[in-house]
Amino acid sequence: PCKSRYGIMGASESVLAPIVEQLKSKEAKNIQDSEFFDKFWPSTLLPMATIFQEITPTVVREIKESCSRNLATLIRRAIIQLQACTRTGLANIQAQNIALNVVRLLLRVVPIVMEDPAWAGFWGTPTPVGVVTNMPERSLSDPSHRGAPRNLADDLRAQQKEQVKQAHELHEKTNIPLYQSLMTAIIDLLMAPGFTAHRSVGRLIPYGSKPPQQTVPLAVVGSDDLIWYPGVGQTKANPDLATTVDHRVELLLLLLATLSSPLYTPPQELRPTDNPALAFLAEGRHRHTDNLLKSLLNALLSYDPFGFGMPYGHVMIPDDNREQLAQLSGQVIALLLDYVSSAPGAADLEAPGTGVQENRLVRMLSDELTDADLDSCITGIAKLMQAPMEYGTLPASYKQINLHHELIMVTWRLCELNRMFLAKLLSSGKVLDILVPMLYQANAVRADPGHSGLLHVVIYICLLWSGERNFAVRLNKPYEPLVQFEDAPFGNGCHGDLLMMVLHNFLLSSNSKLAPLYECILTIIVNVSPYLKSVNLLAANKLVHLFQVFSTPKFVLAQENNHRLVFFLLEAFNNLIQYQFSGNYHLIYVIIRKRDLFKDLKSFSITSFNEAATASPERHASADNDNVGAETDAETGEVVFAPGKPLTKEPDTPKRKTLIKTTLKEEMEAEHFSVTRHSSPSLVAKAMAQATLQDATEAGEGFQPTQAWIESWRNKLPIGTITRLLKVLVPQVEQLCQNKSVTHEVEIIEFLKDGTLVGLLPVPPAIVTRKYKTSARCTVWYYGFVWSFIFLKNLDPPLFFETNIKLFKVKVAE
Repeated sequence: PCKSRYGIMGASESVLAPIVEQLKSKEAKNIQDSEFFDKFWPSTLLPMATIFQEITPTVVREIKESCSRNLATLIRRAIIQLQACTRTGLANIQAQNIALNVVRLLLRVVPIVMEDPAWAGFWGTPTPVGVVTNMPERSLSDPSHRGAPRNLADDLRAQQKEQVKQAHELHEKTNIPLYQSLMTAIIDLLMAPGFTAHRSVGRLIPYGSKPPQQTVPLAVVGSDDLIWYPGVGQTKANPDLATTVDHRVELLLLLLATLSSPLYTPPQELRPTDNPALAFLAEGRHRHTDNLLKSLLNALLSYDPFGFGMPYGHVMIPDDNREQLAQLSGQVIALLLDYVSSAPGAADLEAPGTGVQENRLVRMLSDELTDADLDSCITGIAKLMQAPMEYGTLPASYKQINLHHELIMVTWRLCELNRMFLAKLLSSGKVLDILVPMLYQANAVRADPGHSGLLHVVIYICLLWSGERNFAVRLNKPYEPLVQFEDAPFGNGCHGDLLMMVLHNFLLSSNSKLAPLYECILTIIVNVSPYLKSVNLLAANKLVHLFQVFSTPKFVLAQENNHRLVFFLLEAFNNLIQYQFSGNYHLIYVIIRKRDLFKDLKSFSITSFNEAATASPERHASADNDNVGAETDAETGEVVFAPGKPLTKEPDTPKRKTLIKTTLKEEMEAEHFSVTRHSSPSLVAKAMAQATLQDATEAGEGFQPTQAWIESWRNKLPIGTITRLLKVLVPQVEQLCQNKSVTHEVEIIEFLKDGTLVGLLPVPPAIVTRKYKTSARCTVWYYGFVWSFIFLKNLDPPLFFETNIKLFKVKVAE
């Protein structure tokens, strides 16, 4: 038997198989045959694992092929039965079991029906009316209390009778689309007192010490006290039961299944607004829409994975699927947030004949949140983002959660939609509490193409934040490492140093899907550079290493716009030097070390590239090394000047060693330049030496660089500040090394730290900040990304597994 959170598959006797076989027959089943259909949802609870085992995707497809009418009748009858449940109060366990069995059956069938384009119109067909359904007795509690006066009891019963009549009238309306009936029933059940909401909600006039519960039909119940958790729109914390959480989880899974039609649509045909079920929820057509949206947001942001705030606190709390509820809530919110886009050209994404109405969630988040609500959102996001980084000193003492996709998406959209949220986030300082774990998650998966979507969103958020001065200023706060970032060694420094090192990893990652984002990443660096008071030695070295990579002729000449990356880096260097000269002596030191890079750029030409391609391999090998004689201490990592090797020695000396050891491997650089992988620097140099101009332009899709094209942008390079800096400081450093026998880089850095170039550098230009702006293409991509992690995170039960996904490719690992 296969273990599952929802039961042991294969451990129970066959319950549904015999009646499922009857559906395969050519004999059409009558929708009024309640005796037959009630067997699918008995008053005893069927384990979800049993339903998923006995009604497999293959079985559903066989029924669809052999007798599609019976499958359609089963779905219609199940939705009608779910409506019947909402005409009660689910006051007893038998009624609740029937509702759960219907939900679990639809969970299995709906995604398989959604995958078939021929069934797309099925959900728009009218819901049958007048169908007889059966519900257990006393599914609706008596509103009167024992001992109540007769006249009061009669009034309460009359009021309840009128409410039941209203519920029946709602369900007897004709021409209500099937998807709308299903969505209405799901939302009614998500706000059901005693089933998914607080039990005291929905009662009539209380009498006595124990007031009657669940006396109002769910289809007409209404109260502001239905919000699940405290947070947005709710301050009172209602009691929470494990069974209540389980019911919410199953209903949200069915809600996602009902919204899943985009999963079975090719990306080129995807229109985010062409989803009537999503439109029904997003446009607030249900009376409980606001309560449900607030409940979902609070279920995500109020989740406490720490238990009692002490090691192993989560072990003392029963496993009630609370994390899965937070996941599902975040996934529904992420889908709703993109239903209406303010992006230019968003109208082009609308389905023909549809007009996008107001999105209630977007309106709520952008205009209706109070200061207390904003504080609650910021605190919740920061707390949950930091949770995976809490390891403690004892093994497994803190619960590791998997909510970063949902939290990052909600953070991004909140920052876009609500300027007050963004301003409060930046002013509170919690932006750094969110930034560090966000960078940690992205840095860990940067080389995996399957996680490119997450990297895109993280980069977009950083780009959005970098356009705000408060964010850049807060990056100067010292960073105390909680966890070790992969390929980003960190000692002393600030949050800005950490950001630079992680962005360096993104740019030089082997993940080719990040190539379109190179300019976005460099824009982040440029935006924050005027405000970074002191970049440490590691971060400075990585910035200059980026310049070394992107100014290489092979890269510059490969694409028509590749030279723009050099402009971005030069602008960042100029900002750091001109606005924060006194604190960025580490960067100045590295620029002096790598001064030949800037000299070569000034004389960049096609002729020089051809000469470099045919030159000796040793020169290319030495290009990645330092042009200053130095040795690196293998134990401490400190760089010490080698005795007898003066600073002024020529750069092509064969035995020269690196000044600062790079964290990138040679084969990674070779891969970045599309050169065959080699393990030896000499082999890499030979491969680069054999490259010709034709090789460099093969990836340019017909682009042929000319000398005139090079001169058109080379003369505009903002390299004057660095040229003047080198002209002034290089002679002084050379004289220092010769006259005082300097043997350690610290002495050079101290010399630069005490220096000044007041009156010698050009007047700094005005600070230019490039702002993030969304687009229609981004909207479609975002929608696909949300569905990708919804698919991956809902494998128990296997909600969309083994269905014909068309929105993206699914590869099943052995």
